[in-house]
Amino acid sequence: MPWLRYRNAFVAIDWLCSAFGFEPEFIQADGHTVRHARLSCGEGTLMVGSAEDGTAWDRHLLQPDETGGRETQSCFVVVDDIDAHYAQAVRAGAEVVIPLSMQDPGMRGYACRDIEGHLWWFGATLPRFSAAPTPHRFSALH
Repeated sequence: MPWLRYRNAFVAIDWLCSAFGFEPEFIQADGHTVRHARLSCGEGTLMVGSAEDGTAWDRHLLQPDETGGRETQSCFVVVDDIDAHYAQAVRAGAEVVIPLSMQDPGMRGYACRDIEGHLWWFGATLPRFSAAPTPHRFSALH
């Protein structure tokens, strides 16, 4: 499951719920710091926490505003009603970077940034490929 860090995690959690339709499952907080929060959207789960300078984990992470908005990864979420989801996200102030449209391979969706600049992709379905995917075995040992 993705784990995103936010400078103001409490505000981000509220925004993710109102803009993207996430539901909070639990929030573990210590004062002004969200240690762990789990949000759900359909069958998917997202972990959210406060970005804290100096922690062992956060020393390995940068926030989008520290990279010129460039990301190396993003979240992909399938939603039931992509049109309503898009309208709700736009109303909440999501910065649309790819408008709602039909995308290859045969999927309707859009991309946007949240209030702290993380990139998100929302689609009506998972991508459909014309050929069966090549099976690949993943192993913990190489």
